[in-house]
Amino acid sequence: MSSAALKFRIFTRPIVRSTPIFRNTIRMSSTNEYGQGKSHAQGDSAVPGKVQEAAPSGLEEALPDSVHPTGGKADQSTSKTHAKDGGDASIVPKKIQEILPESVERAVPNAIHDTGDK
Repeated sequence: MSSAALKFRIFTRPIVRSTPIFRNTIRMSSTNEYGQGKSHAQGDSAVPGKVQEAAPSGLEEALPDSVHPTGGKADQSTSKTHAKDGGDASIVPKKIQEILPESVERAVPNAIHDTGDK
């Protein structure tokens, strides 16, 4: 072959269209047994919408209502103390009492944090 023939030689490749294996979007047409597929928030949430839809309902309800309001659970923090006398019957600092979930406050022995439970 001459050098001129090498310059004009054309290589062709068949055009192949490949479909992406992974997609960046989450598609859910309905909810499943874990509550995935819809948001359970009852107000403005700091959690992005797609994450709310993909997360199980138990995870959404476990988040504090200040971040993701779902109607609340009794064991979530209510920004108040559950100790007697407005928190004075406890050696735990009031700011910590207000942050702790009620279930944690009630689990602490009454000698440390008196909620009146026996």
